[in-house]
Amino acid sequence: MPRSGLLIVGCCATTIVPDQDCVSVDLDRCPDEAWRQCADVLYGTGGPELARSLLGRYPGCLFVLLRAGSKGCVAAARTGMRMLTTIGGDHLDPGWDPVLLASLLHSWVVALRPLEALGSGLFLCAGRTYRFETSGAGAGAAGG
Repeated sequence: MPRSGLLIVGCCATTIVPDQDCVSVDLDRCPDEAWRQCADVLYGTGGPELARSLLGRYPGCLFVLLRAGSKGCVAAARTGMRMLTTIGGDHLDPGWDPVLLASLLHSWVVALRPLEALGSGLFLCAGRTYRFETSGAGAGAAGG
């Protein structure tokens, strides 16, 4: 697992490391409801409809990050913002790093930065380039 990545937004660059304050839970491997209830970020496999459902079911979760095919993922935030992330380089599996990507998104949201600003950003990690495309439509906030 990569230990850090580089986020570039506009003319600013920041090193991102996994956030010890971010509780991220793998939906595909952790069936424990107690962990899911405590999660800041849930990640796994699925689409926008599942993301909306999960945000409604787990009100403490800030956003859901789901694999969407072999070259991307979708992140649905409690604010109603939806983000599609495409990944350059190899296919998403097994190379994607949901924990590091979750840390990036969590630290961005906790810093009260608008997710729309990531639309001009790049995240470089383990030889892959993550590009973000944001949208206010889609997996909107459910109960929060």
